[in-house]
Amino acid sequence: MKKFFTKLAIFLLITLVFQILFLIIHIRSFHQLTVLEKAQKEKVDIVYFGDSSDTNYSNEDLDKRSISQMLKETLTNYSMVSISHPAYEADIFLEFCKYMVKQKYYPKVVIIPINMRSFSPSWDRNPGWQFEKEKTILENKLLFMFFKMIEAFDKNNKRFNEITQSEFENTEVFSGEKAVGIVKDFEKHEFRHYSEENMKNSILYFYMFSLKNDHRKLKSLAEMAKILLENNIRPVFYITPIDYETGERYFPGEFSERLKNNVETIKSVLEENNFGVLDLSMDLKTNFFAWERYPNEHLNEKGRKYVTERIEEMIKSDEKKK
Repeated sequence: MKKFFTKLAIFLLITLVFQILFLIIHIRSFHQLTVLEKAQKEKVDIVYFGDSSDTNYSNEDLDKRSISQMLKETLTNYSMVSISHPAYEADIFLEFCKYMVKQKYYPKVVIIPINMRSFSPSWDRNPGWQFEKEKTILENKLLFMFFKMIEAFDKNNKRFNEITQSEFENTEVFSGEKAVGIVKDFEKHEFRHYSEENMKNSILYFYMFSLKNDHRKLKSLAEMAKILLENNIRPVFYITPIDYETGERYFPGEFSERLKNNVETIKSVLEENNFGVLDLSMDLKTNFFAWERYPNEHLNEKGRKYVTERIEEMIKSDEKKK
């Protein structure tokens, strides 16, 4: 019996050591958290959250700075840090905000982009874009030590919207209120090759949904605004520009109307929580964008400079009101 307990103790000790190593490796590889913790120590004034629309550029650009870099160099009266990663969106931004407050880090301003495509099933339901590990670390580092163990023993433990590939592929795709297929119809290999039909279907897939005010990402935005305001942190929400001209070519009249309705849904949810949003969704024409095969929110240098100027104006105007 004594041998059994000795072996059990050794096994538990080895397991604990491996779990601690697992935690250390993943936390050290979580670059955005490292950047945020450094900003906390330095008491940086502005935290800019971003997705790929912050950093992507056109190969023809002479100025390849990101929006956050431009802002940092423009807002000389503030210190600023960027927490950006492709496919970041409201859910993970919320977890970062909770973490900041929990760590008693209260920057003056937090800038949050709202990317319309992030509400579509192509992004919202993508298994690789849920960032479950990162969200778990932000919620509780010790809990993350047992993240895989919990997952192994409890398949229904979906703390942060874990989605299987099968669930993703079978998610319904809507044009307005009408179901027009499922995700795997729009993720076929054929979509890697341009055609006019593929272009139209991609626009439908990315943008033609009707946004409901109970969407989980809208709930995350509302909770974020509440948390930040309660802690005297100024949220600056802005809706990223959309290439509405290309959308209109394939869905005349319908694209702009759908986009406006979806933007109004976002505004109404934030206004219910006593906060507004800088709407840049239809501010820029096609020649301000840098997408290649199918439309997205990536901007060229003219587009990034425009967004930078508008955010700068908003921050400075808020400062004057104080």
